[in-house]
Order: sequence, then structure tokens, then C-alpha cells
Amino acid sequence: MTTKPKTDPADDDQTDGKPTETPGTPDGADTPEQPSEADDGQAEGQEDTTGDDEPVRKLRREAQNLRQRAKDAEAKVTELTDRLAAVDQSMVAAALDPTGVSPAVFNRAGPPLDELRDESGVIDLGKVTAAAEALKAEFGIRPGPQPNPQQGTPSQRRAANTLAEAFTGRRR
Repeated sequence: MTTKPKTDPADDDQTDGKPTETPGTPDGADTPEQPSEADDGQAEGQEDTTGDDEPVRKLRREAQNLRQRAKDAEAKVTELTDRLAAVDQSMVAAALDPTGVSPAVFNRAGPPLDELRDESGVIDLGKVTAAAEALKAEFGIRPGPQPNPQQGTPSQRRAANTLAEAFTGRRR
């Protein structure tokens, strides 16, 4: 009886037709991964032709530039939208100041800003004032105390005896 020598290293790893596992490694983890065609950058059977790659590279650069420009434009739109919202809020706050309604109360209980715009898209200050007056009536908001314009003003009458008159020697 002659035995056939083992020349295939894959036969060493198998017993009874089943592969053996190395302790601590999952099934198939010891096999190295083969690089795919996408990793190579070239498909099998194609030669390296620099003349054909130049238009592809040019298109990729152009696509990258366009993606960057689109990203920059989106950032600019976001910035301008935030700035416009801040301007709208400051316009509403300025219109609410004479009415006595707090901007915080108006933002919570008042109408949305889109309802306060005119046909051109600008905040209509008349609508803001009308909405503030409606809020005052609905919630019973009263204006704050008004200062007395005469309080704290000096009288126009001159004092009878002043310090300067004491040294002049004049008597009344």
C-alpha cells in the first residue's frame, strides 16, 4: 500500500472534510481579503492608458468643485435666513414697544410672523400693532404706570435767602 504524500496546504487545515478553527478567531476570519476591482482603480484586462483617464479626472474635479459650490451656497442661504429672522424679530420688538406687550408674550401667544407680512414679504407694522392690541384685550394686559411729568421738577420760585446773599451784606 502506498500513500499519497500531501502536497496541498489546504488539506492540512481540514480533518474529515471539515475546516478547523483557530481558537479566538471567528469562522473565515483567518482568510485574507482579496482586493476588489474598485480598490485597484482598474478593471481586470484593461491596460493603463493615461489618455483615457484625463477626461475622467477632469470630470471628477469639476464634479467636486460643483459639490463644494453647492455646499457653500447652502451655508450662505442658511446664514441669510437666520439673519432675516433676526431682523424680523427686531422689527416686531420695535413695533411692540409702544403697545406695552412684551416680545416674549407676543411670540408665544401672538400670530406667526408669516401672518404679519404684507404682499411683498415685509413685516407689516400695522398688523403687528393690531395683533398686540388684540392680545392686550384678550389677556387683560394693562399698560404700565405712566410717570408724572411734574414730579421731581424744581419750582420756578427763587429761594429767599441764599448763601451768596449772606456775604453781600444786603438785607431784605
